[in-house]
Amino acid sequence: MIMKICTKCKEELPATVEYFYKDKRRKDGLRCWCKECVKEYQKENREQILEYQKERYQENREQILKKNKENSKEYREKNRERISKKRKERYEQHPEYDKEYGKEYREQHPEYAKKYRQKPALYNTYALQLEWCEKVRRNEENTNLLEITCTKCKTWFIPTNMQVQSRILAINGNTSGKSTGEMRFYCSDNCKNVCEIFGRKPETLMKDDAIKAGRIPWNHLNREVQPELREMVLERDDYTCQKCGSTDNLKCHHMIPVAYDPIESVDIDVCITLCEKCHKEAHQLPGCTIGDIRKNSVLQECYG
Repeated sequence: MIMKICTKCKEELPATVEYFYKDKRRKDGLRCWCKECVKEYQKENREQILEYQKERYQENREQILKKNKENSKEYREKNRERISKKRKERYEQHPEYDKEYGKEYREQHPEYAKKYRQKPALYNTYALQLEWCEKVRRNEENTNLLEITCTKCKTWFIPTNMQVQSRILAINGNTSGKSTGEMRFYCSDNCKNVCEIFGRKPETLMKDDAIKAGRIPWNHLNREVQPELREMVLERDDYTCQKCGSTDNLKCHHMIPVAYDPIESVDIDVCITLCEKCHKEAHQLPGCTIGDIRKNSVLQECYG
């Protein structure tokens, strides 16, 4: 075993990290003082050392921060799996501590928390939690970012952290306060406003006695047009309302209600493109009102 003499206490000790601190500047990679001598010196000169470190940090603040950032980034990239495993174990052992710490941090740093919620979601962070119920993929330009499909138009877009977190809470049944519903993904406010299922809750459709009695399901009268059928109809009509010529807030309208004939309702020839205003007017015509559709669908379900 290679031995080394401490230049302070003159004691001969094994040249290992158990007795000497590391020092890359030395040939053997170890400091010339043993650990006990270093600790004793630091204890006796604690105030002087702290003052020196403070002065050095103020003089080289930018360089130190830049170097620390580079080192931490390099370390995270090399030890990604190890860090992820360690965080998971810590969360399993102390779930309450992590929640309390996160809540306390958000309260103390509201601006940072708000800024984080508006940032684009990362693929590695959320993909595994969503791929069982949503279509997900990596962004082509930046492979670190998550892409997901819009519930209404089925186009790919990059959601924010807030959108993804709200959706995960909703599918896990942990929504509270104002965050109610399924919190689905929408690429724009326009898709959200024209979507037939946005903001709808089961209890709002449970007014009919036949529905309450369980003779027909609650969503029987609130079926959203199939996305593929909607795109085919809108493309055929050149994305224009066939009544007023508008191109905003377009909807695919069934000229034969789904409740009357579910099979024929998927035919493109019995569908037409209408704007939101014309769509509402169409459902005010005799035989096409929500009440008429509900009444006829209940009769068909109960009496065949």
